[in-house]
Amino acid sequence: MADTLTCPDCGKDIETTEDLEEGEELTEIATEEGTISPYSDKTGNLFLCGGCKRPLGFERH
Repeated sequence: MADTLTCPDCGKDIETTEDLEEGEELTEIATEEGTISPYSDKTGNLFLCGGCKRPLGFERH
């Protein structure tokens, strides 16, 4: 049995992918001395809480 994720904003329990909504693709970035650099080879799909749309995590490709 997998652990349950609880949304810190609305308190919704996320138990399966049906409790999530998929957002836009997210690109991983690095920051250094005030600048950003995207990692073009590491992107993932952003997943949002199905209740309040808060970003909860992303899946790497």
